[in-house]
Parts: sequence; C-alpha cells; structure tokens
Amino acid sequence: MRDWKAYVRARLALPALRGLRDERIVEELAGQLEDLCREHLARGVPEAEAEELAAAHVTDWDELARRITTAERKNRQPVAAEWVEDRARDLERRGRTGAVAAELVRNIRYALRSARREPGFWAVTVLILGLGIGATTAIFSVVDGVLLKSLPYHQPDRLVYFDGGSFPMPRVADFVEHTTSFASLTGVWDEEMDWTGGDRPLQLNAALVLPGYLELFDAQLAVGRLLLEEDFQGAPHRAVLSWGAWQRLFGGDPGAVGRSLTMDGNPVQIVGVLDAGFASPAGLTGRERDVFVALDPHWQELQVSWWFVIEVYGRLREGVTVAVAQDELDAAIARLADVHPQLHRSRDGNLRAVTLLPLQTSLTGSVRGSLQLLLGAVGLLLLIACANVANLLLARGTERHHELAVRSAIGAGRIRILAQVLTESLIFALAGGLVGVVVAIGGVRAFEMWNPGGIPLIERVAVDGRVLAFALAVSLLTGVLFGTAPALQGARLNVSAMLKEGGRAGEGRDRGRLRRTLVVVEIAMALVLLTGAGLLFNSFLHLTSVRPGFDAAHLAGVELRMGDDRYDEQARVQFVRRLLPRIERIPGVRAAAVSITVPFQYYGGRRRGWWQERYVNDEGAEIEQSTMIQPVSPNFFATIGAELRGDDLSSSAADEFPIPVVLSQSLADRLFEDRNPIGRGFQGLQQQGGLKQLRVVGVVSGLHHWGLDQGDRTMLYVSWERWGADMAMTALVVRTAGDPAAVLPALRDAIWELDPDMALPNVFTVSQRMAQSVATPKFYSALLIAFAAVALLLAAGGIYGAMLYTVGRRRRELAVRAALGADGRRLLRLVLWQSARVTALGLAIGGGGALAATRALRGMLFGVSATDPTTLTAVAVLMGSVALGASLVPAWRAARANPVEAMRAE
Repeated sequence: MRDWKAYVRARLALPALRGLRDERIVEELAGQLEDLCREHLARGVPEAEAEELAAAHVTDWDELARRITTAERKNRQPVAAEWVEDRARDLERRGRTGAVAAELVRNIRYALRSARREPGFWAVTVLILGLGIGATTAIFSVVDGVLLKSLPYHQPDRLVYFDGGSFPMPRVADFVEHTTSFASLTGVWDEEMDWTGGDRPLQLNAALVLPGYLELFDAQLAVGRLLLEEDFQGAPHRAVLSWGAWQRLFGGDPGAVGRSLTMDGNPVQIVGVLDAGFASPAGLTGRERDVFVALDPHWQELQVSWWFVIEVYGRLREGVTVAVAQDELDAAIARLADVHPQLHRSRDGNLRAVTLLPLQTSLTGSVRGSLQLLLGAVGLLLLIACANVANLLLARGTERHHELAVRSAIGAGRIRILAQVLTESLIFALAGGLVGVVVAIGGVRAFEMWNPGGIPLIERVAVDGRVLAFALAVSLLTGVLFGTAPALQGARLNVSAMLKEGGRAGEGRDRGRLRRTLVVVEIAMALVLLTGAGLLFNSFLHLTSVRPGFDAAHLAGVELRMGDDRYDEQARVQFVRRLLPRIERIPGVRAAAVSITVPFQYYGGRRRGWWQERYVNDEGAEIEQSTMIQPVSPNFFATIGAELRGDDLSSSAADEFPIPVVLSQSLADRLFEDRNPIGRGFQGLQQQGGLKQLRVVGVVSGLHHWGLDQGDRTMLYVSWERWGADMAMTALVVRTAGDPAAVLPALRDAIWELDPDMALPNVFTVSQRMAQSVATPKFYSALLIAFAAVALLLAAGGIYGAMLYTVGRRRRELAVRAALGADGRRLLRLVLWQSARVTALGLAIGGGGALAATRALRGMLFGVSATDPTTLTAVAVLMGSVALGASLVPAWRAARANPVEAMRAE
C-alpha cells in the first residue's frame, strides 16, 4: 500500500506553521486517507484504484493547507466544501448502514493509532480502569454466587424456612396439622454422632430427618434407595450416606449399602447413597451432613415440649405467597396458644411468633448486609476511577486540538467528533474490562482463600458467563460515563472554542470548572470510603484490645464425647477422676480441669449450657435474669488464669449446703448491687423441687467466655461432679508450659487409653479459637481498607495530574507575576490556595456523604459509634493532607521556575 505519510508531506506544504506540530497534522491526514483506501479495498476495489479513489477525496491541497493554517492562527473552524460533497456522495453510494459501520471502523483504527503514539497514557488509563472494573467484578461475583443465583432446587422461590431456631416435635406436628398453605412440611435435627468400628472413632455430622425432607430438596441416588415409610418407625435405625462420606469412609464401595454402622452405640443400617450433586440447605452453607437418619415424628422420646431440636422447612402450594402463608400461620398459632400454651406461649404469656422466610433469605441473611456494603464500596471505587480517567481525557483533549483541527478541516462535524471521542473512550473501557477480568479472577481466588468462614454458598462463586456479562456491561457503562464529558466538550466547542482555550488564554472556564468538579467528586467519594474503612479498623482495634479475663496463651481444649449409652452420671465422674491425673502427668502440662465448655470453644451467637432465669436474693427480692449455669471442676479458674476473688469451689464438699457457687461480677452486681457478695446466700438453680439455697464463695470478673464482643455475661459456676456429670456436654481444659499445640497429640492418646471408642473431633488451642472469633471483622476491615487505599491513591493521582496540568496552563501568568516581583513563596501559596479550595469543598461534601453512608456500618461496629468524631477527624485530616501533598510538587515546580525561560517557552 502507498506510503500515505510521504504522499501527504509531498502534497501539503505548511511553511507558515513553523512552530506548530506539522508531524501530527501529517500523521492525521495520512491516517484518514489510509482508512478510506482500506474501505475501498474491503469492497473489492483493486489496490491501485483504491489508492487513487482515496487520494481524490482531497482536490485542492493548497486550499487545505491554507484552511489549516488559518484555523491555527485565527481560531476559526475551516470546512473543506469539496470534502463534504465527496463524503455525501460516498454515503449515498454505500447506504446509511455501511456508512455507520465504516465510520465505526475508522474511529477504532484512529483510537488504535493513538494508542501506538501514546502508549504510556493508554497503559495508565487502562490500569486505572482495570483496577476499578476488576474490583467491582470480583465483589459482584461473590454477591451473584451468594445472593442472586437461584438455589439448586425445583422452584426454589416456593421453599420457605420457619425462622426462630429449633422447635419441639409436638409444635411441628401442630404446624403440619393446622396449616394448609404448604404442599410439604418437614424438618431436620442436626446432631453430631460418634461412629465406631474403624481404626479410630469418628464424629459424623448427622441429620435426623422427618419424612419428606430428602424429597423436598430433590435428593437423587447414586446407589441403593431413599428412605421409605417403614424406615420412619421407632428409634432411628435406617439412614442414607452422603456422597462425600461414602467416599471417605468406604472408598466408594457399593457394598456399603446394607451394612450397619454403630452410631452413638446404636446400630444404624445404610440403605442408600446420595448422588454427588445433592446439597442440603446445610450443605449450601458449607456444613453438609455425612449421614441422613430417618426420624420417626411419633418417636416417644420426641414427644416433649421442652426439647427444641427440629428445624422446619416447607414448600408453598401453587399460588400461595409467603405473606399468605404467614397470615395463616399467625392465625393458627393464636388459636393453638389456648389449646397448647406450653408450646405456643412463652413464660410471660406472649405468643411465640414464627417468621416465614424464603429459603435463600434464611441462608444468606447474616451476610447480605456485609456483601451489599462491599459492593457499594467498590462501586465508589469505580466511580473514582471514572472521574480520574475523565480528568485525564479532558487534559489530553486540550492538547489534541491540532488533531481535531485537521479532522474538522477535512469536514468532520460535531457528530463525527463526538463519535470519535466516545469510541475511543469505549475502547479504553473495554481494554480496562479485559484487565479487570484478570483482576477479578485473582480477586475471587483471594477472597476464597482469605474467607474467614461463615459466608454461605461461597462454593458457587465463580467468574462465569453471568459475571463476564456483568464485566462487559460495566465496561461499556464506564466508557460512556467517563467519556461523555470529554466527548461533549469536543463536539460542543467544535474545535474553534478548543483552539481558543488551547492558546495563551488558558484552558477555558468551562473545561476548568468541569475538571475541578471531577476532582471534588474524587475527594468526596474517597473520603466516604476512608471513613468506612477507618470505622471498621477502629472497631477491630477496640475488639482485639479487650482483655478476655483469662490467660489464653497456653490453653488447650478437648471436647469429651460422653453421650452414648456407655456413660451415665457415675461413669462420667469416674472417667474424669481417672483422666485428670493422667493429663497432668503429660510432660509440658501444668494443670487440667473440666467444665461444660471451655472459653471460646463456642463463640459469637452460639451457646451450650444450662439456663436459669429466676433468682431470689438475700433480701427476698425476686430477680428475673437470664443466666447460663456453668458446672466446673476444682481448679478450673486457676487453670484458665481467671481473675477470681474468693474460693474456686476446690475446697467445697460435694454435698455441702447451702450449695457453694461462684458468680460472674455482672451477676453479683445484679443480685447484690454494691454490697460484697462473698458469703451471702440467695436462691437459684431451679429444679422440680423449686429454688435451691445457694452461697457465694467467689466472684470472677471480666471473663469473656463466648467472645471478646460478648461482654462480662451473667454466669453462675457450680461443682461439675454435683451438677454437670448428668449431662453429656463436657470439655477438658489444659494449661501447658509451652506451645499448647505441641501437646494435643498426647492429650488424644491419654483419652484413648481410657476409652478407645471416644471420638475426639474438637481438639484445639484457645488462642486459635480467639483468632477465629475475630476473623470476620478482621476480614471485612482489611478488605475495606484495601479499597480505601486504592481510592486514596487514585484521588491523589487525580489531584496531582489536575494541578500539574493547571500549573502548566498558567505558566505564562505565573512567569509574569514572577517578573513583576512575586517571590516563590507567594506563588506557592497562590497555587496551593486553589488546591485548598477544591480540597475543602470535596471534604465538606464527602463528610456529609460519610455521615449518611456509615449508618449501614452500625451493626458491624464494636466500641465505636458510626459518627465517631476521632475517626471522622482523622480520615478528613488524612484526605486533606494527601490532597495538598499531591498539589505540592506542581506548586513547588511553578514557584521555582525561571520566569525568563517560561516566557521564552511560551
């Protein structure tokens, strides 16, 4: 193909331009002619003829040179009539559709040529967009997988969950009998069961299911059969295995069907194996059950009103909405409350209301707000990136008036200039979208790796077709968003105005105002992100600075499984009496004790224990106070290193009366206010025979048993042998001289020496559990801090670029001021004052936005209010300092510039 640059140089003489950028004009014209030639070649025209047809579009090169020179010198827009006439005839010849397509191809080629000329500018712009689009796409993929994708069941929108925890079986029977809104109503009792018969006992996650449960969730079989009606008769004795348990326990052997497993000391026959694709609601949250055991709803042991073990699920009938079913359930509970008050009324006489939730809402409700918060945060980050790129394009657009002058000189009207600039913006955005997809893939993998747990449906998160479509849509929307302002500027000013603003007069009021507005927007949105990140970080610092009330550094815990038929109360007492001396003889062990639970064995909203709600103090006052009773062995408080005043039950006789107890400081304050509680008597430990007489022998203060954020909960400690041995829940706590993790194998061996069939699934260090308890706030605060840091860098870069460009455009003005006697400090203050005004406006707007946005954080904060003045002040100072710091370098360069050299450069 012809060398169009050489052709243009030979035909176009621009001797009058001298200092103007001749090469850029030549390059632009050559590119236009080359595009025309390629269009003719694409229609099948021979090459030589295509070159002649393209060259014929310019009929008078001398007139074109004169028009370009006049436009540069006189700030007028030239129009080549011959070019317009030729283009009109060309449009008629090819048809409107072909013309639009050809114009689009020409604009794309032009954008690619621009990328070759300015690779640095393109790289920076695409990187900024890639970060914004990638972060947004990564978080959207999580939101999509967790909140938006349908559950893998038939008509999942008709599946509901009975919110309110677990229910006793008689109440579930009332729901089934007295409601008609449900095509199916069933339930499950999640329980941990010990399997014996292998090399070592194992704990299996079991689901004792009512009839219809597996069918409700579309269970399919790999081997064997599902549970039949006869399997749901009597004590639990038939079960189906999950695919994972089948592979893990039996290596996928089909012969497993028909075998009997000993679970909690009772034989259970395996009748089938579920397909690998089956997932129960618990499985969707990462807690899939190993075995599904048939549970007879008429089993005698379930027919009590105080055993809250059944979670209830249902499928709505066709045409029935959740609201209609809720109304029917409310009316049924109101009627049944008079018939079965022990089931449907609380102790204070109020109705025990039940809320129906769509199944997906019930699974994701705990994280919905947090994920929406992250999506909003990356949305702000993307908007900051868009503002940054728009500012870059505006600055670049002012420098490109020669290119636009050439295009206008050969007939480009406002629509064509608008289309050209917008097409280039969209190509920027699509390139940024490609980078963003790579960033999103890495971001999703990092999210899954750092996920602290507790996020349901996380296995469904992937950068799939839905997410890629979202990335494409965001890229196109982003391109329009940041490209519209530069495109409209270029089209509206129509080159003449751009040339006026591109000369010595400065950059123009409209363009300068728009650039400053974009900087203000960047500062405001970055401040909102910084405020949210600062509050979460401050909250995390408050949480981790809480003293747990015991020494966790050298503590280990073991959950003792003594719930099967081999253990009664006396057997548990004998086992513990034999176990503790063995544990204390292990090298590296300093002390050992038992209790119902070890601190941080369960944390957050989870509790295991025995509750008491009513007391009578020594003055006869009746006090309602929900309290957890914690039976402990002698030396428990010394073993965990708790802050105890008085006795720790070690010197109390097993049958002593009144019953010796230790109170938490919060319960002591509730019962005795400001009086010394030690030695005082009161009534509590309500049994069938009424309240027992108790005597306070000690007070433990500041013990955070269930989490650092749980406070000093009201707790009452009693002797384990006297009040805890009749319960299956028991845990061993051990203090070591060194790293507690090093003695965990020895602890297992010591327990198995006494009971080889005891499953030990929960062996841990307390420090590890404490770290896990704060993993979620740590994760969200770290993620938001990362977004805020990127936003801060983008905002700083935008301010730096804007100020650098502004100072460059004011170089002549500043040189004149310097020549008239303004010293460097005065010039520095002049430039910084302009930056300070923009920064102050951005901080004011961002501060108001932050106060409104941080309301969404209230449920995630600990020890810090959503309007914490310290945090708000700190982030405002940080944002202002960064903004002024980014302005300092351009201002310093302007203040130190030689006025003579600046005038000569102008």
